[in-house]
Amino acid sequence: MTLIRHAVSHPHRLQWWQWGQILGVALPLLLLSSGLHHPLLWAVAVHFFIDFTVQTDETAAGKRQRKSQVLLYHAFIAGGYVGLILAGLPGLILSAIIHLLIDATDKFGRTGLVGGLLDQTAHLATLFFIWWLL
Repeated sequence: MTLIRHAVSHPHRLQWWQWGQILGVALPLLLLSSGLHHPLLWAVAVHFFIDFTVQTDETAAGKRQRKSQVLLYHAFIAGGYVGLILAGLPGLILSAIIHLLIDATDKFGRTGLVGGLLDQTAHLATLFFIWWLL
């Protein structure tokens, strides 16, 4: 609730990843309330939910330190679920592998907003690619 209060009162003070946390809550609720069932929309909503809202600080730290077990676990969860939504088992496998590769780059060597935008653009482009391909 504090995050939402800060977003309303001081939106310019939020970090880029905090906006991802807000989207991770807002998008699934919006889709549920609207009754939309499009797999691509749900994949994007679930991506933000897993990649931001429910990701633990320990997972985020392990990704930054490039711990292989953390990267593998996160890629299977964050990439796998959205791939499964999009295209079943083939989507799960493809999305998990691509998610792992993207996260292993550690935001393509960039920090802050630029790194976050590059990272999330690559993740979302992956979802669009899998939806188109499979």
